[in-house]
Amino acid sequence: MTDLEAAGLQHSEWLAMLLDREVAYRQDKRMGARLRHAKLRHQAAPEDIDYRAPRGLDRHLVQELLKGSWLEAHENLIISGPTGVGKSWLGCAIAHKACRDNRSVLYVRAPKLFDDQSKTKLSKEPPQRGGIIPEHMAAYRNE
Repeated sequence: MTDLEAAGLQHSEWLAMLLDREVAYRQDKRMGARLRHAKLRHQAAPEDIDYRAPRGLDRHLVQELLKGSWLEAHENLIISGPTGVGKSWLGCAIAHKACRDNRSVLYVRAPKLFDDQSKTKLSKEPPQRGGIIPEHMAAYRNE
């Protein structure tokens, strides 16, 4: 905004615009930090989900997952299917929406998660990521 445009505003209007701009800047900065921390494998957004592709996606189910009530209920989500149908991409799209909803996310593929968990169980050391891996997600080696 130029000085001439600002001169036409009352002080309260100018201050409100300044505060709105600052709030938007801080929200964008936090969102960027959440997305960086999430380490998402794909730049996927929920708006880009293609329901026409022959993958068997249930639009209603995906919309419910995007709402995030399952996160609030502390439930887990496993996305399964054949190779190449977009499981990782869909997971990243859901994670992106969770970041938008002011939730912290960490993208980890199942083999890495299970490997880290089993190493943690065997060594009694905390996970390297500094996060907590829930007990119900433990993987045990059959030796």
